[in-house]
Amino acid sequence: MITSDPDIVRLVQPIHSKIMKTLDPVLMFATVLSVVNMLCLGKMDAVKRVLRRANAKFNATRALLLVGQVQFSVLRRFITTNETSPLLHTLHKFKRLGEYPEFGIHQARLLHSSLLCFECLIVAIVNFIVWK
Repeated sequence: MITSDPDIVRLVQPIHSKIMKTLDPVLMFATVLSVVNMLCLGKMDAVKRVLRRANAKFNATRALLLVGQVQFSVLRRFITTNETSPLLHTLHKFKRLGEYPEFGIHQARLLHSSLLCFECLIVAIVNFIVWK
């Protein structure tokens, strides 16, 4: 909601960037830790007795957790409205990028949510096959 007003975005963007630079690695670590925790729980005898092949059954869910966490961070690197984007700076340096369409934060969020819909569909199909 805040980013819909261009005047407020200029004010909030530097603060948001600093917060996210600090929080992104923490959130990534927490996501990886939860995936490792799921793997460890799946190897426990008590879980194996109740749910056979628990680790195989939850692989798609783990993948969705990791993709959901990493995907938006990667998409933010391609935002063209940010002149300080290291990826764009490198591509311009090597003359690999000519004219490019604008790809802002709203487009990145829309692409992220659209891709997540397809990824959820894939997870549902994999779970349907594995849980038979």
